[in-house]
Amino acid sequence: MTRKRAMRLLIVALMLSLLALGCAGMSDSARYKAYEARDRGDYDDAIALFSKAIRLNPQSAKAYKGRGRIHQKKGQYDLAIADFTKAIEIDPEFKSAHNSRGNCYKALGQRDKALADYDKANEIDPSYYLAYNNRGLLYAREEDYEKAIEEFSNAVEINPRYVKVRCNRGDTYVDMGRFDEAIADYSEAIKIDPRCCRAYGARGDVRYQRGLMDEAIADYTAAIKIEPGRASFYCDRGDAYGDREDYDKAIADYAKAMELRPQYWRAYCNRAGTYGDMGELDKALGDYDKALELKPDSSETFKSRAWMFAEMGEFEKAIPDVNKAIELVPESASAYDTRGYAYAGMGKYELALADYDKALELVPDYDAAFYHRGRLFYAHGETERALADYGEALELRPNYAEVYLNRARIHEDWERWKSAIADYTRVIEVRPRSSEGYVRRAYVYSTQGRFKLSVADYDKAVEVDPTCDECYLGRARACLSMRLLDDAIASCGKAIEVNPECWDAYQLRGSCHLDRGEFEAAISDCSKAVEINPLCCEAFNSRGYARAALGYVEKALEDYTRAVELNPSFADAYFNMATVLEAKDRIDEAIRAYRLFVQYAPLERGKAVQHVKKKIVRLSHKLEGRH
Repeated sequence: MTRKRAMRLLIVALMLSLLALGCAGMSDSARYKAYEARDRGDYDDAIALFSKAIRLNPQSAKAYKGRGRIHQKKGQYDLAIADFTKAIEIDPEFKSAHNSRGNCYKALGQRDKALADYDKANEIDPSYYLAYNNRGLLYAREEDYEKAIEEFSNAVEINPRYVKVRCNRGDTYVDMGRFDEAIADYSEAIKIDPRCCRAYGARGDVRYQRGLMDEAIADYTAAIKIEPGRASFYCDRGDAYGDREDYDKAIADYAKAMELRPQYWRAYCNRAGTYGDMGELDKALGDYDKALELKPDSSETFKSRAWMFAEMGEFEKAIPDVNKAIELVPESASAYDTRGYAYAGMGKYELALADYDKALELVPDYDAAFYHRGRLFYAHGETERALADYGEALELRPNYAEVYLNRARIHEDWERWKSAIADYTRVIEVRPRSSEGYVRRAYVYSTQGRFKLSVADYDKAVEVDPTCDECYLGRARACLSMRLLDDAIASCGKAIEVNPECWDAYQLRGSCHLDRGEFEAAISDCSKAVEINPLCCEAFNSRGYARAALGYVEKALEDYTRAVELNPSFADAYFNMATVLEAKDRIDEAIRAYRLFVQYAPLERGKAVQHVKKKIVRLSHKLEGRH
């Protein structure tokens, strides 16, 4: 070859190299612009630019990988797999292409191919934590939770600050019922990234499930601050407010969710449940209708409406709805639980038990089904089985207030006062904003004669709920037992102020006035009690006593007669009647009334009974002397 020819070939080679470098440079430029289009969400432009990059440089594995990712985002998995495969042909060690292709195979349900790609990615780079994470997601989807946790933990060990894998492992712990570990992962994710709204939302869900409403609301609120446009966070917070009986805030949150997402059927469904709890049934039914209009195949909505009917006592209406829910989702444990509740209300024990058993067969750790089955057992006198189910429910959900309330009532039945108090104390700890735990514990204290503790609990109850007439009434009874008549009268007045139709407050206040010798006031209050409740035998008896004290003997006898008509075993009314009859010298009638007192007086009135028996003997002798 001549020197001149060699020089020409060198020049051509240099020109081709420069051309190739120029094409590669232009390809890279097109690829970078494609990334920018992708980041602003312009996927069509991104695909066009990646394609241009490939035309300029057919050996650009990154361009194929980039275009494949856009196809993947658009759900075009076959096209994505083709691009990832080409990238891998160009660069067999391209670990992220293997990982992305594995994700596409996973989306298509081709689990073996997906695992093979994830395994290859880790073979290329054992510290590639994304492949561990994605393999964990695949196992979690298959409900192979132990393997999923192992893969997520490998990813965490490699990159402890990878927030997504913390959340994924937390989700898996939730599926396994390991809630403390789930909360720990979500909390760590938040510590790493204080703006991770997913972690706040997920942690709020766990706290909601465990009955920790204040903490759940705090988490949902934090998520809303980070992402105020997501309707689901408002809906979730609305659920928590509703469970806390803060209904106005719940309704406001559902309304906000609907404003952000007008077709959000779940917000209508859940708001309907809250309206049902508030007693606004027309609004509830309207929202259920709207939810079904938006999503006619919503098993959840049919089930929720059925539950509302059952709670209202309209069990016959509940059955068709819950049957529809089961038809739509045959494996819905909560639907079987709801139908079991309805059957229980209808007195159909065997059907109810079969549905609760089915719910627990489908979800063996279903706390609500254990609770409801326990209630069914209790209603049928199977107390030991009820306690066993309540225990299971509490093991699964340690903050399940309703279970503590029902278990405490069993303890009351068996006069296990310490155990009852312990359970009511747990209710107070779990629901400090509810008066129910305080009221029930106060009742137990009164039963034990510990009236000061009882009054303290009633005071706390009215602090929590100033509109609770039952709280004021219970406090009045405890004060009366301690002979604190002024306090008792004041508490009755508060009960009447809260509820003017509270007839037992009038009756009790009348008794207090009676004890103080304020007979006119006693007559006034007892008359109001029987006006509201004509079946109140205690008020007739007390009014009779006051009338007798003021000399209205015949009216007193009318009241006593009415009291024993209403309650034929009312010993005190017979005694009071006999006393008046004896004073009127109607001896034979007095003896009959005294004998009825002896017949019906409780055992603890033994001394009074003995005294009356002697009186009967004396009166009988007196009557015989007359004859």
